Amino acid sequence: MGTICGSKWEQAEKEYEAESFNEEAIERLALHVSVKGSCKQIDTVQSVLKRHVSTLHESPQMRVKWLEDQLIRNSLSGIVESMEHCVEFTLRCATDPIHVREWAGSSLKLLCRFVLDNPFVVRLSRFYVLAMNRQYKSAGITGVPECPGWNWQ
Repeated sequence: MGTICGSKWEQAEKEYEAESFNEEAIERLALHVSVKGSCKQIDTVQSVLKRHVSTLHESPQMRVKWLEDQLIRNSLSGIVESMEHCVEFTLRCATDPIHVREWAGSSLKLLCRFVLDNPFVVRLSRFYVLAMNRQYKSAGITGVPECPGWNWQ
């Protein structure tokens, strides 16, 4: 994820992982999601930070829709025609990168272009996954491999 999200993100994620038990760690990580700091991006990050727990027991497909709704709510959805498909791709990259090529099929090139053109959405997706993992760990729920609760069908 560091190549796509940038070296500052990669460093921030490593620091987060080293101290994810610390209550402020997730909030510090949130500061690195929106590199340019636009108000819309910051609002979206804060919305995900405050509301992600509500999706703890939802299916991955419902989480895709939820994250897409967060982007729409903050007027960040006009990026592409099929935002839901792109959000699912970024979440799959963040949770199960080994199988993403198979899932994407003939859309892989277009979706990779989306990722390169929209690093904020990729960082937001990764942030959402890490925030969810933190909730799972707090609840004592474990899974395979590092991303419990993301059993894509």
